[in-house]
Amino acid sequence: MVKKALKISVSLFVLLAAMSFYSHSLWAIDTAAQAKAIEEKALERLQAQEWIVYVTPSSGRGVAETDVITFTADGKISSRNLLAQGYADTNFRVSVVGDGAIIWETMKVKEEKDLAFLRGELRGEMMTGGITLKLRTGKSEDYIFSTTQPSAAPVEELAPTRRRR
Repeated sequence: MVKKALKISVSLFVLLAAMSFYSHSLWAIDTAAQAKAIEEKALERLQAQEWIVYVTPSSGRGVAETDVITFTADGKISSRNLLAQGYADTNFRVSVVGDGAIIWETMKVKEEKDLAFLRGELRGEMMTGGITLKLRTGKSEDYIFSTTQPSAAPVEELAPTRRRR
């Protein structure tokens, strides 16, 4: 009788463990599918328009420049100002964080030496982010951008502008 009860207990334990594993696997698959669907919606949101951003030196000194950031259907990101400076369009990575913010990142290369790192966050209708230029001279330049026009600094027209070095 004890052996029979022990066999039943072991069988139930194995069955519960298998069900737990199977259920966890299904949850992981469901979660991955949900994450992919959320990222696809985020991409659609980014690609829905050209993003006019106002770029200022992170030091707070200097004038704001207007730039246009575009996320293309073929999975690339373009910055009108950086393109005018010789930085090609590049692939980007997108993710969605727990509070629903869309995060995107990319690295652009100019003449195989100068690098531009871009990272942005879209929360609601407002995009903010940063640009770091790592120049072949060893110099680094940091900028911040936002879709909200700064009120204190003058803003240039939508024509691409070149940064001073």
